Amino acid sequence: MRNPDVDILRSGSAVDSSAAYFHVAVAGSLLEGRLPERISSTPPGKGGNGTSRSIPLPRQSGEDIFQAYVDVNASDPQGEPFGGIRADYLLEVRGHDGGITSESLYFWAGRWSILTNPNVRLAKNETDFEGSLPILATNQTRMVFAATDWSRAGDLSGVVAGFALEPALPSPARLTALPGTGDLSHTDTTGTRQISSPITLDIPGNGIFWFRDVDRVGESSCTYNKEALSIHGSGPKTIVLNPMQTACWYIVDTMGQTIPAGDWETLLDVSVISAEYSVTFQIWNADSHTVAGSPIGSCNSQSISGGDIQCLIPSVPAQALTSNQIVRIVIAFSTGLGTVSITYDDAASTGDSRATLPIPEFGDIAIPVLAVVVVSVLARRRRRQV
Repeated sequence: MRNPDVDILRSGSAVDSSAAYFHVAVAGSLLEGRLPERISSTPPGKGGNGTSRSIPLPRQSGEDIFQAYVDVNASDPQGEPFGGIRADYLLEVRGHDGGITSESLYFWAGRWSILTNPNVRLAKNETDFEGSLPILATNQTRMVFAATDWSRAGDLSGVVAGFALEPALPSPARLTALPGTGDLSHTDTTGTRQISSPITLDIPGNGIFWFRDVDRVGESSCTYNKEALSIHGSGPKTIVLNPMQTACWYIVDTMGQTIPAGDWETLLDVSVISAEYSVTFQIWNADSHTVAGSPIGSCNSQSISGGDIQCLIPSVPAQALTSNQIVRIVIAFSTGLGTVSITYDDAASTGDSRATLPIPEFGDIAIPVLAVVVVSVLARRRRRQV
């Protein structure tokens, strides 16, 4: 490695029934964020007897990134393929000048999702890094470590088996996602290994609208017509789509609302067998049962099974809905001879299919509206008394 700060010399891990522990050492200064000196040469002089000298180019700001990929059970084929394992968790630590600037813990459920407020413990000195991750590990837990500098080039450890600190460790609960097909990293045109950032789901600031098993009265345009509400259900339901079938959810709280500009998404718990499906966002005219204008956006050729499979429509302009308009989400069987199964209407993560829009949930809207009504009533009463 040309940059010793991301040159991994040693690594190890240990596990018990409540956590996974790791230790990594680098050849240089850990999370230093320094840039390697670039060297260029002066052109040869006349007669070909020229000499060269080092010319350091100006430094650029940057940060070093440390990542720990954790496969909690080597015998389980689920997880994201990376470095010879299928990772169920990813710890990402960023820093410069020898200090930690941020840390994030992600879990794999068809794609990377961030864990909020994880109880991760970290400690470091100039060259060594250690920590503990609050995950349900097993005696088949394995890890791979990556260290990258400002240019995103760096070093990977080999597969590190977790040393069991207890005689017997339990097997973890099985994740809902099936194995992904991609690698978190890719190689660019220069041959440099690039390590991408995980994808954050449940867009911050968006209202969450859960797919419910409540029939939408008066609607028959789809095979299944249901409502999406700001309160989740209490028991899992499943809709199985066969060829030519569709399932539609109508987000009740959007009727007559102005939806600010922002990102729209669905997060489906879905199982796909020999088929593909599409997800389409529409503004629906509830009185005439027609689509208002062009669709907001679509995700086509969806074929991945798992939990929280995302369809993201970024940067949607503000939408002003009339009193008869409502947001409708259409999930349609598109190709194949198999089935598309959607699990929904549950509070558990294995069956909580939903949509998020840049609009407050109905409870947040109703409070100020109710306050205006109460003030108006009191004002009328006061005028009558006078």
